[in-house]
Amino acid sequence: MHSTYHKLKGKQASTLLLSD
Repeated sequence: MHSTYHKLKGKQASTLLLSD
């Protein structure tokens, strides 16, 4: 579960960076 949470966090961060 921890890994999934980390992955989601990373994906969200990437999306934000891409959006920027």
